[in-house]
Amino acid sequence: MNILSDFQILGGVRHSCLIHKHRLRASNFPAMFNDNLLNTARIFKQMLDALQALQQGHNEVQIEMNDSRLLGFQLNEDTLFVLMTEPNINQALIGTAIRSAAKNLIAFAQSDDGNIKPASAMQPSVTMTKHIERTDSNVTHGTDESEALKPTLKQIIRLLSEQVGPAAQILFKREYVIWTNEGEVSTYRLPLLTSRIASFIEHPEKRSHFLLGASDLINAATTTESSNAIH
Repeated sequence: MNILSDFQILGGVRHSCLIHKHRLRASNFPAMFNDNLLNTARIFKQMLDALQALQQGHNEVQIEMNDSRLLGFQLNEDTLFVLMTEPNINQALIGTAIRSAAKNLIAFAQSDDGNIKPASAMQPSVTMTKHIERTDSNVTHGTDESEALKPTLKQIIRLLSEQVGPAAQILFKREYVIWTNEGEVSTYRLPLLTSRIASFIEHPEKRSHFLLGASDLINAATTTESSNAIH
């Protein structure tokens, strides 16, 4: 399994690579860019070190080009993750994906399995289905309350995937974990979860569509619960 495969399906991401101790550990950039990537990584590292010296605490830098953008994320002292993206991207969503994957990226960079292989292309429809199925199997903790919510949560995931594509798996999983840690798993707390998720959807129309659809799903779940309680 290529460590970069999940990032290939994020909206607007063209290529990505993982650099550890000035060595290219994984990449789906064309091979002709390899030397330039290492030089770019050195520049990014110098910029990040300068920011640290100024006590700015930043771990991300970016270079804007005519038709693309180059992003550099410092995962730890020795590891840098670099992406080439389209000019207009959902940076909040990409940042969330990188934070979620940081532990695995660092572990891979430090392992002996850092052979550089192009990430395999996947059909979007197949990819989206696999991501939704994988998330569906992890959205509950097995309690009565979470089991009752499972159908609604699945519908919310599918609604989110319509707005942000396969990246819905990464975004939902992260926010769901935070939501469950902050309080009980219940229908009345679902608006908090969907509001948090919506804040990562940059396009106003898509964000509005998600919130309206989620509200309808939550209202339907509430009505069902009330009906069951009466009977």
